[in-house]
Amino acid sequence: MQLMANHSEEGDVDCLGVFDHAVKLFPASVGKVPHMGWNQLHHDGSHPLLQGVESGAYCYFVHSYYCAPTQSESVIATTDYGESFCSIVSYGNVHGLQFHPEKSHEIGLRILQNFIDL
Repeated sequence: MQLMANHSEEGDVDCLGVFDHAVKLFPASVGKVPHMGWNQLHHDGSHPLLQGVESGAYCYFVHSYYCAPTQSESVIATTDYGESFCSIVSYGNVHGLQFHPEKSHEIGLRILQNFIDL
């Protein structure tokens, strides 16, 4: 997901620019960095990628950087870790996840199946 942003603070590099987002390091004020462990997805359920996934479902995260969007319409799910950040983005036929679906058990499998079904 971070590769599809405009720019990343990690290495101070330009990225692909698919999403009008910047990749930023979590501030120390949010707590332990990296953000590692189970956390909730918050969404309105309207996107097909989230069909069958309840808002509040837990997924597994391991990351120190997050995408800060300037196009909020591309954000389809958020997660709270000291502050709210986008955990799933979608624009046309391009989608990105901040968490690890392969480590997120049944919810992760459901999201991967939804990718196939899109």
